[in-house]
Amino acid sequence: MVRFSMEVCEVQHRAGRHFIFEQPQPSRAWNLDDVVRLGYQEGVERTTFHQCMYGLVASDQSGSAPAYKPTSVLTNHPALVSVLQDKCRGGHRHVQLVGKQACQRAAVYPRPLCEAIVKGTQIVKRKREETLTAQKKMVDQGVCPLTTEPDDFLFEVELEDMCEEDPSTWQELANQRWEESTWPAEETRDSTSGELLDPKKVDEGCQEELGYMSQMGVWDKVTREYAKSDPEGKIVGTRWVFVKKGDKVRCRLVAQEFAGSDKREDLYLSLIHI
Repeated sequence: MVRFSMEVCEVQHRAGRHFIFEQPQPSRAWNLDDVVRLGYQEGVERTTFHQCMYGLVASDQSGSAPAYKPTSVLTNHPALVSVLQDKCRGGHRHVQLVGKQACQRAAVYPRPLCEAIVKGTQIVKRKREETLTAQKKMVDQGVCPLTTEPDDFLFEVELEDMCEEDPSTWQELANQRWEESTWPAEETRDSTSGELLDPKKVDEGCQEELGYMSQMGVWDKVTREYAKSDPEGKIVGTRWVFVKKGDKVRCRLVAQEFAGSDKREDLYLSLIHI
């Protein structure tokens, strides 16, 4: 799906139209070759914003509060970049998005975020109308005769890029493994306060956490193909949580996708809420 999205973005970009591709900032999608290549193309920009600044709210034991949720987008129009770059300035607490239901609710764009995107889109639309008016004027003056109507010229679809004669090509793409490549390290912020963290201390905290998990034998390393072939197996997503504690950064690697109804002796809560 990500690769198909990149193909659509490429079609838009080559045709002089616009696109916006959004994923959570920590998503592995940002390390895919196709996404990295698109990000390096001329006129394409990547911006990161924090959804707590756009009205995202969640609830925990202490009540409702903003949810941090750092999010990144790729787009080829500066107007969309300009409206999607607000970052948390502190001054409020954050609710952690823990659990499947909380994450599903947070996947719905809050109204202020929708309004920001609409504002950027209106600027894009106004610029397009100005371009269309200028082209029509050139056609009327005979400066730039067109063989098709201006609307068709601007919005012509590149069918050779959108359609595949051999359907098996899409199946092959779907079965290909994600090829990850390196992306410049992003800033890391405290998952609760949004404070910018020292990269060195974050690295030390991550190494400490991974070392502890290795010592405790938390997992057995197997190939993804092996996990998929196990009838009782399931590939579980993970994410990092960063919290500044004094002069250190406590890093915790937490598992996702455990339903609240799961009752297993080998699962336990590491924190006691008092």
